[in-house]
Formats: sequence, structure tokens, C-alpha cells
Amino acid sequence: MVIREQTPAANPGREAAFRESVRLFVEEPRLDLALLAEELDVPVSTVEGWWPVREMLLAEVLDNFAELAFNQAEADTVNMQGLDRVLSVGRTYIGLIVTFEPLRRFFRAESQLALEILTTPGEPVQSGVVRRITRLLQFEHDTHGMELRAPAETLAYAVTRMIEGFIYNDPLADIEPD
Repeated sequence: MVIREQTPAANPGREAAFRESVRLFVEEPRLDLALLAEELDVPVSTVEGWWPVREMLLAEVLDNFAELAFNQAEADTVNMQGLDRVLSVGRTYIGLIVTFEPLRRFFRAESQLALEILTTPGEPVQSGVVRRITRLLQFEHDTHGMELRAPAETLAYAVTRMIEGFIYNDPLADIEPD
């Protein structure tokens, strides 16, 4: 499944719809285009103009949550540096994601779709995580001299694939995070 989306020009209606999508994902049992249109009191065709398929909307919403979690993890470790910081960011990020109940609910209801959206190489969520980890690794290398034994992006992709197992195993098995 390919969900790539071109970055649209600023659109206040779309931005408001996205904010509502984030709220609905957290509060409702299922986020879909018809529910979003109903909440916004606009035709479904308007919402489909922004996100032609539900998977595109879900990918954008999930990447938003991943970014918020990663930003929090970075902020919590700003006084650290090098490998210690990278490891701490990873632990904090994983902890925030695995305990996020709306994501766990999504996994329980739509496991296959959730895995496709979250772990497909080149798609928004995984690409975003790889990009964030690459940026962190490169920063720690450039600023604090942390040794990288491979290009930052290659390491970031490997780290991303590893942590996906930690992040998505618990909700798939429907067990409480440890």
C-alpha cells in the first residue's frame, strides 16, 4: 500500500480538519472520513479532497503523534549528550508510544492496517521516525563527537526497525507495556 502525499499549500480548512482528526483519533473508537466530515459539517467530498483515502489521514495523524512523542523525548534529554542521550531518547519515545491508549485501541481494532501504516518503509510514519532519529544521530555526532560507524540515516533506519518490535509487539499481543 502506498500512502505518499504531496505537501499541500497552507489550507486553513484542511488544518482545522487535521486538528479535528487528531481529537477524533483520541476520543472516538474509529476515525474515518465520513465521521470527520460529519464533525466538520462539510460534505465527505471536501474531506476526500484533502485525504482521498482514510489511510492517508491515519498516516498523517499517527506521524503527528510520533513527532510529538519524539519531541518530548528530546526535550526530556536536553541536558544529556552522545550515546547516553540517544539511548534515553529511544527509551522515552518507546515508553510514550506503547502507553498511548488510542494507538493501542487502533491496533486492537485494525491490526493489519495499523502495521501497514506504521511500518511500511518510505511511508509517512516510518519515514518520519527515521528522519527524526537521523537528525538526532547527526546532531550528536556533529556537536558532541559521538562516533557513528555507518551513515546516520542507515543507523536510523536500523534503529527504527528494531524499536518497531518493541513499540508494536505489546498492542498486537494486547498485553500491558513493560
